[in-house]
Amino acid sequence: MADVSDWSTEASATTAELIDLVPVDSLTVTDVTAHSITVGWDYNGSGHTGFNTQYLRSGQDVDWVQGATLQPEARTFIQHGLPAEVEVFIRVVAMGNEAVSAPVDVSETTLPGNAETDLDSIVYYKNVSGLGIGEKWNSYMGLSTSTVYGSQDVTSLTSDRVGMDEIVEGDTAYGRWGFTYETPAFSLREGDEAWFRVFYLMPIGYIHYATSGSRMLKWFRGGCAQIATGFGTGTNGINIDWEENSRFLFYKESPTDLDVNDYWNPIGSFDGSTLYADGNWHSYEYYVLNSKDPAVGNAKLWIDGKLMGSVKRATITDEAKNDTAAGGPYHCNRLYFQTYWNGGAPQTQRAYFDNVAIAMRIAGGRDDTPYLAVDETGFPYIGSKIQ
Repeated sequence: MADVSDWSTEASATTAELIDLVPVDSLTVTDVTAHSITVGWDYNGSGHTGFNTQYLRSGQDVDWVQGATLQPEARTFIQHGLPAEVEVFIRVVAMGNEAVSAPVDVSETTLPGNAETDLDSIVYYKNVSGLGIGEKWNSYMGLSTSTVYGSQDVTSLTSDRVGMDEIVEGDTAYGRWGFTYETPAFSLREGDEAWFRVFYLMPIGYIHYATSGSRMLKWFRGGCAQIATGFGTGTNGINIDWEENSRFLFYKESPTDLDVNDYWNPIGSFDGSTLYADGNWHSYEYYVLNSKDPAVGNAKLWIDGKLMGSVKRATITDEAKNDTAAGGPYHCNRLYFQTYWNGGAPQTQRAYFDNVAIAMRIAGGRDDTPYLAVDETGFPYIGSKIQ
């Protein structure tokens, strides 16, 4: 194992003479899971252009592994993709144009892990490493999301490329913001379940709400339609409430939804000043059990593998969704991640995504649950595994 006192300078300044920035202060572990460690620090120096992180897994790495290059305002970092029950050293260095600080490191042992999700066996898993620069990802009404080299604006998660969303101030980017998943194999009806996970990075300074309209940002959605006609019969999902309310909301919508009290159900909360817009990758996962029965329907939200909230309620309730002689049977056949911005974006900005995973359990059909991990409550979920 490498001497943890040695700083690997492969991606930074290379001579000891350049070490003249103030080092980070009070580097501590603020959170640990089976597959990630979060660290935080203070910084009282000046002249730095960002921070560089590295990590070292005891008994596995013979030298430091490059972690991330962070914005100068960053004061936290999450190292994902770690093995369970292994001591991990994490190191942070302040970086300048022609200078670096002395390294500061801290160590922690990851928690015992439940069985990891087998990403190769669930219905869908994709990182963008195999896509060409500028290539569209999962077409939706002319989706213009592209893949870019990660190190210029953001450190990539598993390869040299990430998915990128870009929006101009005031634009809704309808059909161009985010992406959808739709395939003939994905057809959920009463009692069927879906899991939808996305790794997403919002830079420091990112604003998640609009300045007009409902001011809520669409996040995860499941779309339903009549099978024969394709007529849309509504959606369910998670929205991000605007800044002052600071919460995630479960919702359902359909042509005859009129009861506002039945429309919104808070499912989690967050720091409204940032919404995890800290320049780090975060894992977001939405689960829905489709049912018209309020005693059966269920929705859950996990962030970084931790359960944020759960709602027990009808997730599909409108009469238009019922199997009728006129309309025929319905199914929930699409998953949306964002897709447009309510009220228009408050500023021109970018966000990034990668490592998308989808699982489902269909009565009498495909069942991905044998391949899933379980959360702290024992409930199956995809979790934060990447590859």
